[in-house]
Amino acid sequence: MDWIAIGTILLAIATVVLASFTWISIRQNSEIRKKDRKERLLKEIIDWGESIRKSSFVSDLEELIIVLKLTGDDKRRVWALKHENEYKVVAIRYTYLKSVASDLDVSIQNAIEEVSNRLASHIVLLGLEFEGKTKENDVPDSIDRLKQSVNRMIKVAASFLPK
Repeated sequence: MDWIAIGTILLAIATVVLASFTWISIRQNSEIRKKDRKERLLKEIIDWGESIRKSSFVSDLEELIIVLKLTGDDKRRVWALKHENEYKVVAIRYTYLKSVASDLDVSIQNAIEEVSNRLASHIVLLGLEFEGKTKENDVPDSIDRLKQSVNRMIKVAASFLPK
């Protein structure tokens, strides 16, 4: 047999082996990127939940009650400066997370949706409280329900993080 033919066959085999290793490497890198992206999104969801829990319209009931007891322009100024802008930031993050969560598990999507609904209800209730149209325990109860939803969402998101 001709040495050139043997060399050509060996070169072809080496090329196939190299191509196979390259394909495997590309596939592994793609899987790693997907895993990293999922982990980053889960952490962003957890961070969003933490930002809701720490927000002034959820975390500091005593201060919230004081603000809601103010009257006239003082009340509106304090409300606008302290709570309205903070809520807008939380709402914008929800819009982003909702769009990226479509790649995640349905249970995470449902948990995000539940928190968003509770948050919206809470803000409506605060508006009613602002106008003096609520009962005594409405705001604390709303805060408790919102915190429970946030805690569930964080637990669901954390359960999908790699161990």
